[in-house]
Amino acid sequence: TEDTEHYGQVDADCAMDAGVLDSIKFGARFADHERTVALPQASGCTVCDGTTAAPLPNWSGLTYPSNFGKGLGGGVLAKVWQLGRNDVLAWADQYDALQSQDTSEVWTGEMRLKERDGAAYAMARLQGSAWRGNVGLRLVSTRESSTSNLPADLYPDRTPQDLDNQNGPYVPVTTEHTFTNALPSANLRFDLSKELVARASMARVMSRPDYGALVSAVNLDDNLHTGSGGNPDLEPILSTNTDLS
Repeated sequence: TEDTEHYGQVDADCAMDAGVLDSIKFGARFADHERTVALPQASGCTVCDGTTAAPLPNWSGLTYPSNFGKGLGGGVLAKVWQLGRNDVLAWADQYDALQSQDTSEVWTGEMRLKERDGAAYAMARLQGSAWRGNVGLRLVSTRESSTSNLPADLYPDRTPQDLDNQNGPYVPVTTEHTFTNALPSANLRFDLSKELVARASMARVMSRPDYGALVSAVNLDDNLHTGSGGNPDLEPILSTNTDLS
């Protein structure tokens, strides 16, 4: 599994002092995420016998960042070593190289997902003699492109791939969606007395499905006799939250 992400964000705050309008805050953010899962073979390493004599990847001296686990206290996780991606790839190329005649590609579990998110918001801070609060609006755009491999017999009009695969031929299928959502919010506080404060809030919020849930890839467990798969047609989850206290 390989994940890559590029993102950027900019925010600005402008003081107004115009009547009840105290200030305005606005900004924008974008993120471009891609996840790829490739399972080119199901066969294991023929020289790995599970004993201490088995070959091990060469450690290049790479360790986790010096502040890794800092919040746990005690410095227990200081200088924890780790195998870098290149170390593992070099080991695999030497001891578990993909053979040209291998036909065990587990295409059912492979996937490629691209998600591009963009958001812009504006929020006004308000204040009166005995109250204060803010109102805002966030516009969010989500673009998804999900590619999964499905059995070729489901798509007789398409050219199948990997005809000699042990799991049968397959067809890559891409599903694309674009969602645009407006998310308003408001928070108000009223000073009823020196000892009593009333608060009210309302917000429209959104959460996106996990990346793995947005593909049709199927994972099967022969030992537990269970399986799982995703759905590329899942939409963002929206809810309206209110609070009064």
